[in-house]
Amino acid sequence: MFIPSIHPAKGTDSLCLPLILDSVSAGLPSPGGDFLQSTFNLNEALIPRPAATFLMRVRGDLLQDFGLNSGDLIIVDRSVEPIDGAVIIAVVEGVLTVKRFHKSKGTIRLVPENSYAPPIVITKEMDFYLWGVITHIVHCLLVE
Repeated sequence: MFIPSIHPAKGTDSLCLPLILDSVSAGLPSPGGDFLQSTFNLNEALIPRPAATFLMRVRGDLLQDFGLNSGDLIIVDRSVEPIDGAVIIAVVEGVLTVKRFHKSKGTIRLVPENSYAPPIVITKEMDFYLWGVITHIVHCLLVE
């Protein structure tokens, strides 16, 4: 998976949108009622640490089974320590890549979520740098 662009998150603007307090059914429809509205600040919810957060657009399919698609916008927080199973951005041999992070008994494996690419086992000889943890994914559902 290739990262074609990196954009720092600027925490100076606020994006507050109306929030409908009732949830939407993903199964059978439920009868409508009176929906109360509030506001929801997307910056506060998605970017709690703006100085350490970047937006990136991805290209490729190495995490297609995870639900990360080419063209998705990801929010990456460089201040978050990855836990086992986190989806991370890493620099491996000079290339930014998106993989699932696994650490066990001192061994780090970067695992794609598809059926054709093998995991990368990080060795001491490799040029490896953990760049950040993906905290959110924004999918575009419109067909252009």
